[in-house]
Amino acid sequence: MLLDRARAASKPQGPKRLQTGYQVSHDFVVTQGASSVHCLGELREYFGVGRVYVNRRNDNHRENLYRYSVHRRQDLLERIIPFFREYPLRSAKRVDFEKFASCVERWPAVSTRPEKGLRRSLRSCRR
Repeated sequence: MLLDRARAASKPQGPKRLQTGYQVSHDFVVTQGASSVHCLGELREYFGVGRVYVNRRNDNHRENLYRYSVHRRQDLLERIIPFFREYPLRSAKRVDFEKFASCVERWPAVSTRPEKGLRRSLRSCRR
């Protein structure tokens, strides 16, 4: 399986909507082609969290991509991160996962945070 993305993303939003102008989300994603989508279903069944989505392809590829995605912070902290800490990835993605896990663990459960703290947290998570 290919671990496609393990990242902490920040999306600029209008200042009237959010105190700092940013909304932070964490998303653990594994992608597979349509011929291997059953693997993603097995991940979903094993962890008991997340969803499988289709990424329809409109280019010259022959099959759609599917992605298993977990973005709920509690699920990441209680299921995904502990599993991959006990059974670490054996590829270059291990470093990416450790950065991702560190950001999820350091980020407060409360969605509001002073702008100075937000900037400091974003800088440390991008390293």
